[in-house]
Amino acid sequence: MPRLILRPKGFLTLVVLTVRDCNQLHLESRLFLEETFQTKTNNSTIVVTHHPPTFINYPVKYAHTDINEAFGTEMSSVIENNEIDYWIYGHHHCNVEDFGIGKTKLRTNQLGYVKYKENENFNNSRLISI
Repeated sequence: MPRLILRPKGFLTLVVLTVRDCNQLHLESRLFLEETFQTKTNNSTIVVTHHPPTFINYPVKYAHTDINEAFGTEMSSVIENNEIDYWIYGHHHCNVEDFGIGKTKLRTNQLGYVKYKENENFNNSRLISI
């Protein structure tokens, strides 16, 4: 099985991460979200993730590449089947138009790498109302 050896900056310990490990972490995270969505409250439900939770409205320059799964996860059915007010995400350093899945509003406002001036469309005063 392919192995990826990571050494996070500033750490002395090597971490060996396999594809199986990544899949297990994904499963645990997804189950956590799905279980949490079943907890009913009178509050708004807002999810903030690093990766996009769907490939819908994905940046054209990255669409259908061989490594899409490294940049997002298709969770449209989870979004449609739960009462989520907002899902805020980032990762691909592109700002796309606001859109929705079911009743959920998906929002992004990504700055990207400042030194490369990646995203001049970043809005530092952007807010959502809850």
